[in-house]
Amino acid sequence: MESKSALRRIVRDRGELYDGRTRAAMSQRVMEAVGRFPPFADAASVALYWSLPAEVDTHAFVEKWAVRKKVYLPVMRGDGLSLRKFTGRNELREARFGIREPVGLLILLDYEQFRVDVE
Repeated sequence: MESKSALRRIVRDRGELYDGRTRAAMSQRVMEAVGRFPPFADAASVALYWSLPAEVDTHAFVEKWAVRKKVYLPVMRGDGLSLRKFTGRNELREARFGIREPVGLLILLDYEQFRVDVE
């Protein structure tokens, strides 16, 4: 099993193989598919992430859905993660590894309300 850091490096390296236009087109296709996925479409609250440059671009997707759903983004806390509600691009701060995270109060959630659907 690969370590998390090795997997991150593989994803970053593969993402850097594509130019900006190709990555944007690929990202748009992926995000459109996520938006049509019935468990996502039906959810009132969703957990997403604010992407780094070599990743699938999630920025427009997060902003689009934040006006219709409660969108939560991960926040690094020690060796673990918590979630905070996304309230806008201007309410993000740069944290470790260049990852942008929501600021403000940490929202304690009943994680049982989150369902993971993978097909």
